[in-house]
Amino acid sequence: MSPLASRLFMRFVLAISEISANGPSGSRLRIARGLASRGHEVEVLSLTGRVEREIPADVNVHFLRPDLKRFPPHYPARLLLSRALRSWFRRQCDLRPIDFFSSSLTSTDRIVHMSGIDDCFYWLHIATSQLLAEAHSPRRAARRRRFFRSLYEGKRVIGVSQGVIDDLAALPARPEEAVVLHNSYDIEAIRRRAALEQAGIPEEPFVLHVGRFASAKRFDILLKAFAAGTTREKLVLLTPETPELTALIGKADLSKRVVVAGFQENPFPYMSKAAALVLSSDREGFPNVLVEALICGTPVVSTDCLAGPSEILTGPFARWLSPPGDAEALGQNLRSVLAEPYATTELIRGSYHLSHTLDRLEELAASGRPPRLGRMKPFP
Repeated sequence: MSPLASRLFMRFVLAISEISANGPSGSRLRIARGLASRGHEVEVLSLTGRVEREIPADVNVHFLRPDLKRFPPHYPARLLLSRALRSWFRRQCDLRPIDFFSSSLTSTDRIVHMSGIDDCFYWLHIATSQLLAEAHSPRRAARRRRFFRSLYEGKRVIGVSQGVIDDLAALPARPEEAVVLHNSYDIEAIRRRAALEQAGIPEEPFVLHVGRFASAKRFDILLKAFAAGTTREKLVLLTPETPELTALIGKADLSKRVVVAGFQENPFPYMSKAAALVLSSDREGFPNVLVEALICGTPVVSTDCLAGPSEILTGPFARWLSPPGDAEALGQNLRSVLAEPYATTELIRGSYHLSHTLDRLEELAASGRPPRLGRMKPFP
């Protein structure tokens, strides 16, 4: 426990749009459990009733609108949701003051902003420029830029990487307070799960990629780099099989060397047995798979994309970064790391430990500036 909070037992609320299988939901549940183990009162507040993962029995989760199974896409329903959040917050503060309130994911941020909850923290997991790049037209990109600027200007934000924080300046948006808090990991639990037996893992040497089939993940670059950087290894993809992915693999003439193993509830045995893990993305926030592979003792190579990889592979290990979109350079790094793998121990930093995250959150909660209810705000 941090010295500042050693004698204080505080109340934390971690808001999120849903309890999803991916994204920050797992991290919020893990943080909630850690804070509760230190004697704090902690609540994960899900705005909707959608649940895609098991909720630990010792984590307190409240569903603001359990009848909603997806996030409302239209303004009238979002306005009702923001009013429900505002009423819930007022009732809870009447019972006992809240010391720390955070919002995760843009959809949640919008509702929290509209509800008028001030002095909370907006927890950013992705660079805003990535969301701008995914807009389908210049007009939509301009609208998103205005939205993000109004949402985060003058606010208190937590970024999962320095790159995510720096990226706000491109909007431009100037948060009042910006804190970098890398994703945290239960390192011993990951290593225990990595040691479990699991069927389906290839016995021959293989390279691993973990991530959904999406344009930003650049599977085209991944396949080209794999073909250029390997001769005998297989490539295992932990992602669901789709017709588009199958066609891309066939076009690269790699059908006999690529295994699409689907989503794995426990990917760590694959990570621990892989010869290397490769990340080919154009954009990230803070890629968990790089840190998780390093924890499992597996070397990684990655594109130097925005944001996160350059904060993970630092110093002499920066040589394993290559420019985004450069399949030849990524393939060369893959060839080199397979020939001479490096030890990963030095890259497991203290900031990745859950205790570091809990200490920092306690300090923020004890700063004497709790969240409060201001006026409702217009739709940004």
